Amino acid sequence: PVIEIPEIHFNKVAPLFSNLPEAKQTVDIQPMEQFNQGWGTILYRTTLPEATPAGTVLKITEVHDWAQIYAGGKLLARLDRRKGEFTTTLPALKKGTQLDILVEAMGRMNFGKGIYDWKGITEKVELQSDKGVELVKDWKVYTIPVDYSFARDKQYKQQENAGNQPAYYRSTFNLNELGDTFLNMMNWSKGMVWVNGHAIGRYWEI
Repeated sequence: PVIEIPEIHFNKVAPLFSNLPEAKQTVDIQPMEQFNQGWGTILYRTTLPEATPAGTVLKITEVHDWAQIYAGGKLLARLDRRKGEFTTTLPALKKGTQLDILVEAMGRMNFGKGIYDWKGITEKVELQSDKGVELVKDWKVYTIPVDYSFARDKQYKQQENAGNQPAYYRSTFNLNELGDTFLNMMNWSKGMVWVNGHAIGRYWEI
């Protein structure tokens, strides 16, 4: 029989940037495989050594597969490998601004020229402006697995949302009977769902 579950209100949030694992250091950017990670999400973080004028282009070679760009904790852009999106134009940023690039692996190509399908950022990050091209170096790297144990052990706070920042959301609900049902994620953007520690699946607003 089909059942309807009660409406679920999420009021416990663990922002990802406040719950990061231990950082790894690298001068030159490297794909996630170099950090013993084969899937999931990886965060590349650095600080800008100089002020960046408005109109500077951030170019990533290449994003594999879906990236979110943050400066000073503010979401600036999302880049999608499927659409060939590897650049974004930056606003004016002060010296010392924290630059975060959060990259999610979306699965691997297994044929043709794409069979060597490294994940994360596969080669380099550049800043292109009227002054020329500058290679961005000195990264902190955080590997973020898709395991439930990683999501479970975060520091959840009583709040309704984390704004435009990635986060884990938690709630509970009670059932009086068992039956077939589904979770309607139409008001959410992109992520994964666990129920009682079991992976239910991924969702994406597209």
